[in-house]
Amino acid sequence: MKKIYLIFSFAIAFLSYSLAQDDLSSLTDQALANTTEYASGTFFTTRLLTGQSSEIMPQGGLDFRIHHRFDEFKSGFGKFYGLDGSFSYLSLEYGFTKFMMAGFGRANDGYFNFLDKIKLLRQSTGEKNMPITLVYYVESAVDGKTYDNSAKNNDFTGRLNFTHQLIISRMFNSRLSLLLAPTFVHRNMVPAPGYKNDLYALGIGGRYKIFNTFSINVEYYYVQGIKNLPGGTENFNPVSVGCDIQVASHVFQIMVTNTERMIEPSFLGQTTGEFSKSLRLGFNISQVFTLGKKKK
Repeated sequence: MKKIYLIFSFAIAFLSYSLAQDDLSSLTDQALANTTEYASGTFFTTRLLTGQSSEIMPQGGLDFRIHHRFDEFKSGFGKFYGLDGSFSYLSLEYGFTKFMMAGFGRANDGYFNFLDKIKLLRQSTGEKNMPITLVYYVESAVDGKTYDNSAKNNDFTGRLNFTHQLIISRMFNSRLSLLLAPTFVHRNMVPAPGYKNDLYALGIGGRYKIFNTFSINVEYYYVQGIKNLPGGTENFNPVSVGCDIQVASHVFQIMVTNTERMIEPSFLGQTTGEFSKSLRLGFNISQVFTLGKKKK
């Protein structure tokens, strides 16, 4: 009888413990459901490689960027397989709020650009469930080159170019992130009659994080209507393959690409080398300084 009593008592105690754990688990699940967890670190920096990523600068963060592209590998030993060539872009970009950043830069192909990036949606789970991050990117670029044609030199309005882009990204897990970037570029002045003032493009890319500070990145832009241009000129879709290396507040990106140009009105519609035949080495350096208090 004592044994039966002990077994019965043990069963009651175990059942009570299990029910208590179920209640605790339910409370925990309910607490988690009432909170929102946001995706962070979808990409290491504000550029995937050549194009934009869905990241923006944190509030109070100042990003000093150096982009560099060399000449084509096929230029041979006389130009040290492209390393003698020099195409560069410098910029300063600042996070004004946790949802908006702005900046300006200069490329040595003659362009000055002014950019703004606004985070419209942020991927999250929990009380607020949002499957994607959505960012609006807008850019105004001024062609600063000197032309032989004095009318072009004096036409400031004609030198203006405008880019509008929606960047849609999703972080599938801690390693894999993908993005789509439908893009519209308007050029007030085109290189020659027959060229289009308006360009429509779709960027596709992603990163796979190998280690916490290292990832492999791929990026491709399809640009509509850039082939069979007047004068026998043919442009190609820009492609870049590379990696990110993060060290504290510094991100170093190294890549192979078929374009020497580094802002949207340039590399979209003015990439003259085919990826399979005109590869070149390039890199981006991002150094972030904190000027104000970081806010999540």
